[in-house]
Amino acid sequence: MPRPAATSPPVPRGAGAMTPGMTAMLADGALRVFVSRVSQEEQAARLSVQGQLASLAVGETMLTMAGNDYCMVTLDGIAAGGAMLSGACGDDLPEAEGASPGNTVVLGEGGIRVFVSRVEDWPQRARLSINGEMKEIEAGRTALVSVDGTLCGVRLDAVGRWRSGCAGPACSSASKTS
Repeated sequence: MPRPAATSPPVPRGAGAMTPGMTAMLADGALRVFVSRVSQEEQAARLSVQGQLASLAVGETMLTMAGNDYCMVTLDGIAAGGAMLSGACGDDLPEAEGASPGNTVVLGEGGIRVFVSRVEDWPQRARLSINGEMKEIEAGRTALVSVDGTLCGVRLDAVGRWRSGCAGPACSSASKTS
């Protein structure tokens, strides 16, 4: 008769590094995070957060839901072959940063105006009007725009809790046209 597969019991927050095969319960038990792979070399971990697979590098945060609350899971570090995790939900979350829909961000000493039209938490993307040109951008991607004949990039750094975080501009004078 086959033996039942061993399962690891959930480990509460603050229990140290979670090695592959372990499950962490974060945010007073609201978040269940299973660690499937840890890479010391890449400083990253493959996780299943609330049943959703994600790869995070050290310092990266994933947004998810637990019930009706927004929650964040962060890979704080890699040590001894395990992942050090933290998480928070609802009122315990830090204040959201960035611009919410209906707001305008001015970048590049006023040369670039970014109007936030729509923000989606999953998948993480935003619909932005950059100097009047509508762009839909995923988090971590850059939209290219021309400002006075110079090609500039506006990067959507992150999306979270209906806010977008833009950085820029990164402009190239080599693309300047006369």
